[in-house]
Amino acid sequence: MLRLVLIPFSLLLSQPCQAECSPATVLAGHWQSDANQKGSYWQEQWSKLDVNNWQGQGRTVNQAGAETGREELRLLRMSGQWFYLAKVSHNPLPVAFALTECSASRLQFDNPAHDFPKRLVYQADNDRLSVDVSDGAGKGFQLKFKRQTSQ
Repeated sequence: MLRLVLIPFSLLLSQPCQAECSPATVLAGHWQSDANQKGSYWQEQWSKLDVNNWQGQGRTVNQAGAETGREELRLLRMSGQWFYLAKVSHNPLPVAFALTECSASRLQFDNPAHDFPKRLVYQADNDRLSVDVSDGAGKGFQLKFKRQTSQ
């Protein structure tokens, strides 16, 4: 009888709990992509404000070093649920994506009601980070970053 109680209880404890998941551990730091054919590159930087709030910034830089695009990013935990908020210049309000998958190296944020993107998947591998930006059905693009040790 004790075995019947302990096995389901241990399985429950082994399941990832979103409230305990810390997506910012995947994102923390300063990231930069390789330059594209035009010499432009993308940067993302994430820093902790408090236990439930991380601030991020994404920017595009041209080959001359001038900023040509910017996104204000935020990770917020509200009522035990993590949200990724992106504020871009062409939208008056931030777009929210709910965290739907979380592991030590992979984060998936979804917003099926948004036009594009509907899904953001961050995949970390040591000092590398890939970001899949997609409609969740095959249309999209990927950004590949390397961790920067100095800014």
